[in-house]
Amino acid sequence: MRLLSDKIALITGAGAGIGRASALSFSQEGAKIAIFSRTKQAVEETADMIRDIGGDVVVIVGDVTNAQDIKRGVSTVMDTYGRLDCAFNNAGTEGQFASLATLDEAVYDDTLSINLKGVWLSMKHQIPALLENGGGAIVNMSSNISTIGMPGTSLYTASKAGVDGLTRCGAMDYAGQNIRINAVAPGGVENTAMTTRLWTEEQQQANRAGSPTGRLSTPEDVAEAAMWLCSDRAKHINGQILNIDGGFVPR
Repeated sequence: MRLLSDKIALITGAGAGIGRASALSFSQEGAKIAIFSRTKQAVEETADMIRDIGGDVVVIVGDVTNAQDIKRGVSTVMDTYGRLDCAFNNAGTEGQFASLATLDEAVYDDTLSINLKGVWLSMKHQIPALLENGGGAIVNMSSNISTIGMPGTSLYTASKAGVDGLTRCGAMDYAGQNIRINAVAPGGVENTAMTTRLWTEEQQQANRAGSPTGRLSTPEDVAEAAMWLCSDRAKHINGQILNIDGGFVPR
């Protein structure tokens, strides 16, 4: 039996990178997938890839910072599949990497809105749907720098530290109602738009050299961890922030 056989999953930020890899991995492991993104063309491309491997998918175009879009997304899942079993709240942005005092207020608002408010809104509307089904699992996207910090990353780090807080507190709020909430916390990840925007190839080589394993994570590494946390194999894992960085944190 596949890891997510007969599960209904919702994945945000599914138009590219980790979100696309996760949608494909979840589908390959038996889940029916609802994929959510604000970029219609990209998320439709992901849907075509899922259909090409025989998967069952529904597309939702929306913005995680918009409560009505999130509510509509969850309703679409319920109307299409009748229930929700698990969700991976992956949508996010790096914002701007620069020294704290040089950042504009608009950058703060955008970064925290997408990375933190977006996760809170997603959980707020996913949890009632999970409760209707007797429970389920949520995985949020954090980052390994949420606990250590890194120069020039103040807003991104703050937003991901907030995600850690939402994850731990939400897990305690709903543990008694058969809902598990965890987060994955990657370090550098190969072949994503964010990595390409942030680092030159020379900088990425330096990042690889600084990794205990000599490489960065791949989108598939993160996808498989999120998939496992959503599965019944992780049925007593709750309120955890799982670093996926080859051992870079702690060190």
